[in-house]
Amino acid sequence: TIIVAHEFFDALPIHQFQKGSRGWCEKMVDLAGDSSFRFVLSPQPTASLIFLSKRCQWASAEELEKVEQIEVCPKAMEITEQIADRISSDGGGALIIDYGKNGIVSDSLQV
Repeated sequence: TIIVAHEFFDALPIHQFQKGSRGWCEKMVDLAGDSSFRFVLSPQPTASLIFLSKRCQWASAEELEKVEQIEVCPKAMEITEQIADRISSDGGGALIIDYGKNGIVSDSLQV
């Protein structure tokens, strides 16, 4: 197995979470009264927020205290595990190039 990818993970959907008065909430897109789009915070915990709290233990409490917003890409985590499993079971290698920061990503959305 040979896998080559360049900026592949940037094409995957992300979920944004923002720290608010109720703790962490997922940032959602809503339709305003004038038919324009706006960001709102989820009123209840979402499936993605539950995933974040159970699965993403990579950030220390000190790091999370410093940020008001974070992004997570569950699909990237899933695909990365699949690639690792495939190479582990079948042999081969992967060359994946994806530029980004080392640390917590908070707002990479571009309009």
